[in-house]
Amino acid sequence: MVDKIDEAAVQRGLAARAEDREHGIDRAKTILTELVDATRTAAETMLDDRKQRAAEQVNVIAEAVRCAAQCFERSDSRAVARYAHRAADQFEDLALRTRNRHWSEIVGDVEDLARRRPTLFMLGATVAGFLAGRLLSLSADRPRTPSRDELEGSDLSPHRGETDEITAAVSRLVTPRPEVR
Repeated sequence: MVDKIDEAAVQRGLAARAEDREHGIDRAKTILTELVDATRTAAETMLDDRKQRAAEQVNVIAEAVRCAAQCFERSDSRAVARYAHRAADQFEDLALRTRNRHWSEIVGDVEDLARRRPTLFMLGATVAGFLAGRLLSLSADRPRTPSRDELEGSDLSPHRGETDEITAAVSRLVTPRPEVR
């Protein structure tokens, strides 16, 4: 009888452990699902922000092309001005479509273009890559200038002793060293 009681207790313990294990697995699945959802939401938010910035940049290009069109009009180059106005309209339309569409729609359109006109797609990708590389290299080469908010309240005048080290280092570089024989 004691053996039966011990065996029943062991069985209940095993069942409880299996139940705890299943509960732990379910909890891990729930946590993983929440993590994936949070990551997806953060990625969509980041992509939407980038999409809005890209639309703003395209709008800036449209404004620049429109200004160029007005310059052509003033210089009596009406045909060129007309083409520039059309190009500005196209840029504005692109900015509007980019701003108002979801990422999945934009990706679908790009995939469709790649299937229908692969040569045009490759040419566009090459040009976009070249322009992105140029823009990135230009922004990396340009020294960052502090904003007005960063400059306000900061003392930019040299303090005693700060310029002495710089002056000494520059003078060591400029002053010729005697040759050692």
